[in-house]
Amino acid sequence: EDLLQALRAFRVGHIHYHHLLGHRPDICDLPERLGVSYDFTAHDFYSYCPQISLTDHTDRYCGEEGLDQCHRCLRRNPAPAGEGIESWRDRHARSLRRARYVLTPSADTAQRIRRFVPTARVRVVPHATLDLVSVAQPAPHVRQLADKQALRVVVLGALSRIKGADMLEEVATLAARQDQPVEFHLVGFGYRS
Repeated sequence: EDLLQALRAFRVGHIHYHHLLGHRPDICDLPERLGVSYDFTAHDFYSYCPQISLTDHTDRYCGEEGLDQCHRCLRRNPAPAGEGIESWRDRHARSLRRARYVLTPSADTAQRIRRFVPTARVRVVPHATLDLVSVAQPAPHVRQLADKQALRVVVLGALSRIKGADMLEEVATLAARQDQPVEFHLVGFGYRS
């Protein structure tokens, strides 16, 4: 109620959801209670997979094999508040159906969201197009490395297991064991040091 009062005081006229993780389910009732429209950006698959990234207990793509698989997965790693997959998907589908637009960063994400909620007004908006100023990017210039000069590989981001942290470590370890002149630099952080 305090949040509603604050949003009314600020005369909020539109809501844009970027994630629902960590919020109570009734956060999706705000637009209706305020009488405003809303958009939803699907940065991942949390709206139909409580595991967020369509990965199973091995941190690999689950294959999206159907409800029986989801039930087994949720027995191992339950959804918030122990919610079942059917009610989880029904609740989120209702929210996506009512959104003015469901924005996705890629055609692949759009296809999966459309399969989940065929009536959602899905729009592909790559992250790069969200920049306020378009900047011409320089053409890459490949420079020949001198003998024994190290190739520098830079990886950006918050690197989790599902984003390839373990794979990066394996490749770096293999390069070191084989005495290959390759340097790996992580700009960001890994899920472990």
